[in-house]
Amino acid sequence: TGSLQKSVNTLAELSEFRNAKRMLDLGGGHGLYAIAFAQLNPNLEVIVFDLPHVTPITQKYIKTYNMDNRVKVMAGDFNVDSIGEGYDIVFMSDITVTVELLKKVYESLNRNGIAVLRRWFINDDELGPLTSLLFDFKLSLVGSKHRVLKVKEYEEMFVKAGFKPYKLINLVTAEDPTIIITAKKG
Repeated sequence: TGSLQKSVNTLAELSEFRNAKRMLDLGGGHGLYAIAFAQLNPNLEVIVFDLPHVTPITQKYIKTYNMDNRVKVMAGDFNVDSIGEGYDIVFMSDITVTVELLKKVYESLNRNGIAVLRRWFINDDELGPLTSLLFDFKLSLVGSKHRVLKVKEYEEMFVKAGFKPYKLINLVTAEDPTIIITAKKG
């Protein structure tokens, strides 16, 4: 989709991406981000980590795009299980992050590695973006523990986990209030 392409192409411009050899797509679901990243960097191996019942779907997409040799799957619950180590980049799209999870991500990265969070956000004044507000309201109505946070709340979690804030990339449109937060291993 356009949102996926925009996010992937934006990250592909980072020197850390061009130089990366190993990447983790944490909570990567369908694996389409991982496949696109591997297609854009011929030296990159990508591991998609997701729940065991999701990974068969991931493997179907990997086979469809003939990426079996460069995109791998790891099944587990990232809140409980090891996510591996030796990554140059850990990419997280639309997952709920906690300080504990970000500490695990920090430990999994190589020296000078980066964590990348692609997520919707709520403005500091809590008056927008409308799409984020409506989605957060829906989450609250169904009693979900997951929420849409302010940019500074995401950044504070990264700092508490040991990261140095690196770059904030604004991809916001009226329909898709996406930001990308990157943070370096400190």
